[in-house]
Amino acid sequence: MVYNNMYPWLYSLYRKIISFNFRIKNLYFNLIINFSVELGVDNLIFYISKWLFCENLKDNCFCDVCMNCNLLNDNNHPDFYFIRCKNKNICINKLEYFKKKFFCNSYISKFKIVYFSNTNFLTSTSFNSLLKLIEEPPYKIIFIFTCLDSINIPPTIYSRCFYYKLYVPKEKNIISWVKKHNILSLKDISIITAVRLCNYSPIISLDFIKHSWERRLYFINNIYDVIFDSFEKINIFFCDNDFLEKINWLCILLMDIIRYNINNVDDICNVDKLNLIHSLNKKIFLDNIFLIINKIFFFRKNILSVYNFNKNILISNLSFYIYKYINI
Repeated sequence: MVYNNMYPWLYSLYRKIISFNFRIKNLYFNLIINFSVELGVDNLIFYISKWLFCENLKDNCFCDVCMNCNLLNDNNHPDFYFIRCKNKNICINKLEYFKKKFFCNSYISKFKIVYFSNTNFLTSTSFNSLLKLIEEPPYKIIFIFTCLDSINIPPTIYSRCFYYKLYVPKEKNIISWVKKHNILSLKDISIITAVRLCNYSPIISLDFIKHSWERRLYFINNIYDVIFDSFEKINIFFCDNDFLEKINWLCILLMDIIRYNINNVDDICNVDKLNLIHSLNKKIFLDNIFLIINKIFFFRKNILSVYNFNKNILISNLSFYIYKYINI
């Protein structure tokens, strides 16, 4: 079986998991998979689950034609539960609802798989409820947890699971993959920039190129004239629906100036705009760059936490400080 739709950087961990933990299908293990950036871990869990459920395994490959494989392909398998944790609202009540489904629903396989995506959003109460279910399941259940930070998972859960780390691919491999799917036919230097701006996530990098690259070009081509013009122009430039995106890009650009200043050129994100970074480095004092970055962090914290508040006021305040510190 060729895993045409599996991301290539998942192959190694997929083979490792199925060859070690699930070599004997009569034994059942819980899993924790830790990842640092978006790498398509849901894709990995889908193929692990397909391997576990497949009725016609051959040479460690699923058949993709049996009833279980087809049900998973249609996202309609009654023994596979996908619980996406998007915020702290995933709590005891929702878990109780799923527990009722575990007990009441019939099943077509010898076991069930319960997948919790990004368990960093689970509360301690939710984890306690899960622990009880793990220790006394109604029947055979495989629990799979994925997380950005495994430190937040209680030791009582951690000790009952096999732990795996999904590592970020090498930069050259990410660039090679993005180039194959690059619909804009960007130059290599632009692809490297996109990958670094997206924290080396291949998936986010490709999405960034498709949907945000043109906006980023507009920002980067105008930012020099804007910040040295006037407070009003800065305020107008940032005061739109993409203000958070622009603020993030400005912060990364300022951090690139710091890297350039200390000769750490290899880690610069905006590698396609080294001339701009060089020009800004000559005109802005390094101490002022640190002050602006601190203000941006303070702004982000407030803009994301303050509700029923005129955000234009916060943007105006930030614009004032940007103009003040850049033009001292």
